[in-house]
Amino acid sequence: IKISKDKEMIKTGTLKELKKESPVFLEASDDGTDYEVEAYSCENPGDAVLDKPYFYGSKITTVVKDETATAEVECSLQQFQVSFVPSSEFMSSFRTDANVEEQGGEKFKLTVTDANEREVPFTFSDLDKSAYFDGEKTSSYIKINIKGTTIKGFPVDFTDIIEPEDGKLEKKDHLIIKLNVSESNTLKIKASNFEL
Repeated sequence: IKISKDKEMIKTGTLKELKKESPVFLEASDDGTDYEVEAYSCENPGDAVLDKPYFYGSKITTVVKDETATAEVECSLQQFQVSFVPSSEFMSSFRTDANVEEQGGEKFKLTVTDANEREVPFTFSDLDKSAYFDGEKTSSYIKINIKGTTIKGFPVDFTDIIEPEDGKLEKKDHLIIKLNVSESNTLKIKASNFEL
């Protein structure tokens, strides 16, 4: 949490820290002094990250001398999120053993790229996590690339472009991509999109 007046930071700390100090005493005039209260889940993690959502909100609160003011700040996701729902058939179709590369195969790797060329890599064990892309830049599509080796030893190099139903991904959007296998050496992808 950050509390500032005229863009100058007055107080900062975690919610837990500020609750211990509660109430926070701030200078105020008889007519009231405006303070901006900003709340966020973490420092902004950047353009594209794995499993690090960033929530942010701010509110201007007027503090009057000798009165208690409460600031209720509503935070929202500042990124768009891409998640995967792999079927059990998909999960059991790939080699995940340590010897796959020694035996000429390729380890499982899934890469998610947006229209701005921002990229988030996933390993097999990351499929229960989400990719988060900074929502300041929207994206008209998501490209996924899956490489690996099937249980039967077939190489997989699959790429698909998924376009959201409304034409763009922006802050608060969540694209869920279902991963299915139609045969042991080919993949069938289905995507559905909804907004948080």
